[in-house]
Amino acid sequence: MQIAMILCEGFPMLDHALTAALVRSVNRAAGDGALALSTTTVTAAPVTSREGIAVTPDDGADWTQADLLLVAGGREAARYLPMRLRDALRLGAQRGATLGGLGHGAHVLSALGYLDGHRAVLPPAPEPAGPFTHEDADFVHDGARLTCRGGLATGAALLDWLAGHTTPALAQAAARGLHARGLLVMPDGGASDAAATMPSDPAIGRMKAIMGAHISTPLSLTEIARRVGLSPKQLRTRCQRLEGASPARVYVALRLERARLLVERTARPVAEIASAAGFDSASSFTRSFREHFDVSPRDLRMGAGPCDAQPAA
Repeated sequence: MQIAMILCEGFPMLDHALTAALVRSVNRAAGDGALALSTTTVTAAPVTSREGIAVTPDDGADWTQADLLLVAGGREAARYLPMRLRDALRLGAQRGATLGGLGHGAHVLSALGYLDGHRAVLPPAPEPAGPFTHEDADFVHDGARLTCRGGLATGAALLDWLAGHTTPALAQAAARGLHARGLLVMPDGGASDAAATMPSDPAIGRMKAIMGAHISTPLSLTEIARRVGLSPKQLRTRCQRLEGASPARVYVALRLERARLLVERTARPVAEIASAAGFDSASSFTRSFREHFDVSPRDLRMGAGPCDAQPAA
């Protein structure tokens, strides 16, 4: 998976630092390369942060396949909307990527109409707001849109996106990593809801984190066991005891949950969603989806199936 961060003049360094910290935390939990971060700018030239630090875009930064496009900028971010930025957001929206705005970066999405009809949170601005529902919250994740007040709320917003696009287990592992480094504020000074729901067996938590980071290109169970530090038999025994299912069934369920989100939140063809969820063919994907949710992907999208799309009993 990939996050592409698009920086505008005056962006807060904290937004960039927290995003980079999240990526490192995910890769510590699930292995290097599980989540990549590319940093670019609206002009492909260096930009200066609010703190006066010049940031140069990554060499060869590619945002065309990013799963999350994050815009961060200062108060004037929405006053300069070059075609490079417009094209990136347009192509991302067409692919079903999540478009995100951190702080004043959300005004960029609003100015281009990407928040129309969505719930969102934006900082105060002199320009009139667009036709969206303003929420009094630190962040709002509404379908394929993610808006955030910025600052320390950035970590919580990104974790919410991560949980919805991989697995809660991977988000929980990343949350613990951020919290340990003082980058995530937990309620009442204790464990977050995410951390509190971690599996009682750390090996199973790591197993699910690794699975969540490899949805489109599934790993073999032997490789997952190796990364967890157990034999395949040990992993199977512990998973069956804690989850009531084999690692293989848990993996398929996680992939189908990811597919369900894509069916509900994007207009991508079923064949594309099947590939994104790690299935070899649309027919095998549709069969597995129907068995798991008791409704086909097409019927769920049309509203003909169970509205909550819970797994079939």
